Amino acid sequence: MYRKSWAVIERPRFSGQWLFVLLLLGLWRVPPASAQSPGDASFLATLGELREAAYADKENIVERLGKGGHTSVSAALTAFMEDRLYFRNEDQKVFIVRTTEGDPPALDLIDPVSLKPAGSAPADNLTKIGTNNRLRRVLRTTVAHFGLSNPDPAIRLESVRNMLQSLDESNVALLRDRIGVETNSSVKRGIATGLAIAALDGSDTQARVSAIATLRQSISQDVRNKLAGLLEKSPDGTFAERDEQVRRAAANAIQASTDCARSIQASRHYFSG
Repeated sequence: MYRKSWAVIERPRFSGQWLFVLLLLGLWRVPPASAQSPGDASFLATLGELREAAYADKENIVERLGKGGHTSVSAALTAFMEDRLYFRNEDQKVFIVRTTEGDPPALDLIDPVSLKPAGSAPADNLTKIGTNNRLRRVLRTTVAHFGLSNPDPAIRLESVRNMLQSLDESNVALLRDRIGVETNSSVKRGIATGLAIAALDGSDTQARVSAIATLRQSISQDVRNKLAGLLEKSPDGTFAERDEQVRRAAANAIQASTDCARSIQASRHYFSG
């Protein structure tokens, strides 16, 4: 008879020291959840340059931020334009502030990368990153560029409306580039209105009359005010606008716009009971 002998297989035993080493290796292989991507780090570093930069240098920094294409750049530059970009004195970290209305003693902070709430801080512990009129114009154009390329038509339309408040050569150039590729009818109408307003300041009579023909379809009070300015008289009784053809077109457009606004008002009153 043969006896079967069974070998006892023992599991290896690890000492506490080996378990600690294995744990460290495991942690080394897993990147921390809060680690920043190179794009985030570069965005924050460039944003941080705004703290001490002169205004002329800030314009260059804004241009670099725009070209960087970070997903949060539009929100950050909008906050900068609205005087809501601050840095914390103790660590120089840049934050977006939710609002400064009413001069609250503490300000709600937003992380400029994630755009998520980042707590609050006493207003005395924060310093606003300053702007001036020229820089705000640069910011307005840069933010408008992002707005015009947004896939949401409502955001594009709002961007166009904001641009109409401050039409300059840069904004007009953006509108000209956009109108050929814009697919939404409301946005396209808004762009056409902006280009027509810009054309009113030109010297070509026919171009100005054509622009007025476009504007007569608008019921915007801003548009009507612009047209009314063409009919104003100087203190000596002469018209500020010397071209009679342009004045006549403006008067007809104002009347048509007023009639259209009244018709819309009457329709709303009728259907509202």
